[in-house]
Amino acid sequence: MSDVYFYLSEFMDEVLVHEPTLDGAAYFLLTGKYNAADTEPDDDSGAPHAQPGDTVALSSLTLLGDRVATRQEDADGQPVWTFDPPLPPDADFLALRYGPGMSWDGDTISDPFATDIHHLLDEMAGDCLDGDGRIADIAIGRHGAHRAVYELDVDGVPVLTLLP
Repeated sequence: MSDVYFYLSEFMDEVLVHEPTLDGAAYFLLTGKYNAADTEPDDDSGAPHAQPGDTVALSSLTLLGDRVATRQEDADGQPVWTFDPPLPPDADFLALRYGPGMSWDGDTISDPFATDIHHLLDEMAGDCLDGDGRIADIAIGRHGAHRAVYELDVDGVPVLTLLP
């Protein structure tokens, strides 16, 4: 099963304002806080960002697993990278992780099917290449766009329900 991370589209910037789950996004909409451990809202208003019944836009990142990229050269000496296992055709996200199972460097996020991906991987590789010309720990994923309805359950707990 793939990991799916959800983000409120309105608040997508360099800083993650909520836990990357539907529950985390719903909690932020109610409180302005990253999670229940926060003592202060992450914004200045402290006011709810949605009212029950509102529809909100969400973005998602579905991680499709990690890959190992191996660098070779074609007949003209140009870099050619192959992936093991091969990339799924719906992937639109590639990033170098800091290590096995760790987060990734935001500066390395790229489209794995970009025409210049071989040169981009060369630039990103730096100290990541092992003795066999491989880079391990490459996260692969795909982005999605969603709409969800914001509600409060009977106990006043915020809930986001994805629309079909």
